[in-house]
Amino acid sequence: MAHSTRSYSEDLRLRVVKARLGGKSVSEIVGLYEVDDNSVYRWVARYKATGSVGARPRGKGRKPKIEDMAKFEAFARAHAHSTLTQMQAAWEEEVSLMCLSRTLKRLGWTRKKSTTPTANAMKRSVRRS
Repeated sequence: MAHSTRSYSEDLRLRVVKARLGGKSVSEIVGLYEVDDNSVYRWVARYKATGSVGARPRGKGRKPKIEDMAKFEAFARAHAHSTLTQMQAAWEEEVSLMCLSRTLKRLGWTRKKSTTPTANAMKRSVRRS
């Protein structure tokens, strides 16, 4: 069964475990609660080992390459009218465009810059001539 990356609720996990320990078969539980059979086995094993059915903590992801946010914010303010590619060339170490984009997003900044004219800009330049 396909499932999103969200964890099942602790309430559902506990109901599944109690149903299994109460004598229901795994196939009955899978049909009733619409969970994967491997989840049933894992949750029961975790409950027996720890007494808990809660989800394990998830990782926090990768450490950001640009850590000094105050320094980067000063840099970003100085290069506010630059494109990401120009900022990438000006930054002191080698970083990807996505790294810059994610760091700007962490600051709460948006970047909507284009090196080619937009359709609206093209219409305005045609009207002026």
